[in-house]
Formats: sequence, structure tokens, C-alpha cells
Amino acid sequence: MINKNILGRMLAGSFAILALLALLGAGLGIAGLLAVDDATRQAVDRNLAWERMAAEAHRLAAINAARYKALALSSEPEVGELLSADIAATDRSYRELVGRLRDQLQDEGGRARLNAIGAADTEFRAAVQALTAARDSNLTERIRQEYSQRFLPRANALLQAVDALARAQREAIDAAAASVHERSLSARWGLAGFALAAMLFSAVLAGWLSRRISAPILNASHTAARVADYDLAQDIQGHARDEAGRLLEALGRMQANLRNLVSQVREAALSLHGAAGEMAQANHDLSRRTEGTASSLDRTVAALDHLTRNLQQSNQALAQARELAHSASAQASDGGAIVAQLVTGMQAIRERSQRVAEIVSVIDGIAFQTNLLALNAAVEAARAGDRGRGFAVVAAEVRQLAQRSAQAARGVKDLIAQSIASVQDGAAHAERAGQVVDGAVRAIHGVAGSISEIAQASAAQGGQISALGETMARVSEATQQNSALVEESAAASQQLQTQAETLSALISRFVLPGATALPTLPAPALDATS
Repeated sequence: MINKNILGRMLAGSFAILALLALLGAGLGIAGLLAVDDATRQAVDRNLAWERMAAEAHRLAAINAARYKALALSSEPEVGELLSADIAATDRSYRELVGRLRDQLQDEGGRARLNAIGAADTEFRAAVQALTAARDSNLTERIRQEYSQRFLPRANALLQAVDALARAQREAIDAAAASVHERSLSARWGLAGFALAAMLFSAVLAGWLSRRISAPILNASHTAARVADYDLAQDIQGHARDEAGRLLEALGRMQANLRNLVSQVREAALSLHGAAGEMAQANHDLSRRTEGTASSLDRTVAALDHLTRNLQQSNQALAQARELAHSASAQASDGGAIVAQLVTGMQAIRERSQRVAEIVSVIDGIAFQTNLLALNAAVEAARAGDRGRGFAVVAAEVRQLAQRSAQAARGVKDLIAQSIASVQDGAAHAERAGQVVDGAVRAIHGVAGSISEIAQASAAQGGQISALGETMARVSEATQQNSALVEESAAASQQLQTQAETLSALISRFVLPGATALPTLPAPALDATS
């Protein structure tokens, strides 16, 4: 298709014309502003500066005139010494300003006024010299005559000449201001007229563009509105003369493609609706079976939990029994150790008793020997007569002591013999008790070992049952998650079916040429228990 950008060229040409008008208006405005700027510069940069220099020169001349007057009329010589330096400085400033004005003022009127100022200045300086000479002569009458008849008129003439130059510059400033006003007014009127002409031309151009562009665009808008209202039955005719015609032609192709798309989507919606119904029914059945499996797993997990708790209680009881058995075994071991210590102690007592019996036998022998010695002493005392009577008494006492010692030794020997017999009997009983306690300790150790083995086996069984319970819990959780996923899948299938019905309803809103309405799609029948 030929790409003819007719509307684009029309719009580009119209905007180009408007741009040219804008540039022309801007040129006129810039020209007026330049003229106003030139007049303003004339007034500000030159006339105003010259007027200020002339005014300053007038002020300096007036100051020096007053100083000359004071110098001439004063009778004190110190006044001249004080004013001479100020007069010289002010005179230099005055001459500098006049020189600058002479360099800058090039017009005829300015030259004439500067010449008049020069002539008046020459006469003023001559009058100053005459006044100074009269003052130096100390002639009061001559001073008055020179001041009134020559100095004062010449000073006034100089000031008037300088003031005339200042007035001329002020008049030039006023004239420049009037010129600026006139040029500004002319520029405003010119811009206003140009703006009015540009507005009229723009209105005419806008009307022409509206007729050339809006009518085809309005036709295309109506056509697009029909398509937006799902009306695809009417054919759209376009042309290739301009963009609007090509737009209608493109809308026609779009409508044809949309018709094909709607037909294909309608067929796909019918297939999708049937598949969604079958999927929803299958998901529903699967969800019901999964819920049953999850319930069975929940009951199994509950039974395993109960069994696990019973095993835990049994393990706790076995642990307590094992602790008691260990405690009894420890106590029995302690008792056996005590009995062994008792047997050892009894044997030590028996050995000591035998040593005591031996010592008592020695004492009995000593008592017997003492008794024999006492008898021999009595016999010897009897032989001695009266001289041995005291010794006989002592011997009788010794004999009595020996007899009592022998009786006591025999009594201790008898008691020791009885104690040894008792100790031997106790040692025998202690040995038998030790043997019994050793047997009890071995039996208690065996019971404790058996209880420990039972506790270990029970703990291992409890761990296995706990692991089985955890496995069943995970299986139950996975089954519940699967059930939830199945329910979500069923809900998604139901939603898919609803969306299929919605899609079918939306597709049925399109009006196709020679097409009947989309039939109503029945929903799949689900179990009432769902």
C-alpha cells in the first residue's frame, strides 16, 4: 500500500505557516524593542551622563566663585592660604569635566555651548586676577568695584553658560524619552495588529483543517464504536486516499480477524467447558477418597500415640525398678562387706583371746611359783623361831595373795575359754551369714541386669514405635496436604468451569454475520456429599 501522508503534510504545512507567522511577529517585536533600546541608550548612556557632568561642572564653578569671593573680601592672609589648595583642586576637577564634555560632545549645538563656556571662563579668570590684584593692593574701594562690576557678572555669565549646557542635555533627555514612548507605542500597535491578523488567519486555517480531518475521523469513530459494542456483522469499507480512509480499511481487516478469532474462541470454549466438567468430577471423586484415607490415617496415628504413651509409662516403671535393683544391690554389697568385716573382727578377737589365755597361764604359773616360795619362806620362818615370826607373817600374806591370784587367773581362764568358744561360734555364724549375703548380692545383681536388659529392649521398642508414629504422622500430614491440594484442584476446576461459562457468555455477546446464539452449557453433576 502506498504510504501517502496527506494529513501529516497538511498539518505540517499548517504548523509551518503558523510558525512563520510567529517568527514574523517575533521579528516585528524584536525590531520595535531594538528601536526602543537604541533610543533608551541614547538618553541614558549619553545625554544623561552629559547632563550629570554639566551639572557637576556648574557646581564646581559655583563653589570656586564663592571661594574667590571669600578670598577677595577677606582681610586675613590666612584665608588665602587655606582656600588656595581647595580652589586649585576644584579647578582641576572642573577643567577635567569640561575637557571630557569637549571630547564627547560632537554636535554643533554642544560645540557652540562649550565655546561659550570657554569664553566665559576666560573672562571669569581675568576678573579673578583683577580682583586678586585689587585685594593685594589693600584698596577697599577698588576691591568692591572689581567685585561688583567685573567679577560678579563674569561669574554669573560662566554659571549661566554651564547651566545652559546642562539644560540642553536635559531637553535632549526629555526628547529621547518622548521618542522612546512613541516607538514603544508604535511597536505595541504593530504587534496588536499583527496578532489580530494572525488570529483571523489561524481561525480560517483551523476551520479548513477541521473540515478536512474531523469528518473522516468521525466516521472512523462511529465504526470503532460499533466494533466496541460487539457488532461485527456490518462490513467496513475504506480507501487509500488519506489516513482516515486507510484507518477504515485497517478497521475492516481488524474486524475480519476478530470474527475469525471469536469463532475459534467459541469452539475452544465449548471444548474447555466439557474438559473442565470432567476434571471437576474426577477431582471431586479423588478428594472424597483422599479424605477417607486421611481419616483412617488419623485413627491409626491416634492408636500409635496411645501405644507410645503406654510404652513410655512402662519404660518409666522399668527405670524406677532398675534404680531400686541397683540400690538394693549396692546395699547388699555394703552388707556383705560389713559381714566380712565382722568375720575378720571375730577372728581378731579369737586370736587376742588366745593370747590373753596364754598370759593368764603365765600369771597362774607365777602364782604357783609364788605360793611355793611363800611355803618355803614359812618353813624357813618356822625354823628361825621368834626371829622369823614377822617374816612368817609376810610369807603367809604372800601365800594368800598367790592363792587369790591363782583363783582369779583360773576364773579369768575359764571366762576366756567361754569367750573363745562364743567367738568361734559367732565367727562360724558370721561366715555363714557372709556366704548367704554373697548369694543374695549375686541374685540381686542378676535381677538388676535382667531389669536393665528389659528396660533397654522396652526403650528400643518405644523408639521404634515412636519412629513409626512419626512416620505415620508425616504420612497423615502428607495425606492431608494431598487432600487440601485435591480440594484446591477441585475448586480450580470448578473455577475453570465457571470461567469457561463466563468466556462462553462473553463470546456470545459478539454479533457475527449469519451466526446463531451460543447454546447454554450445562454444569456437570457432582455428588451431593461434596
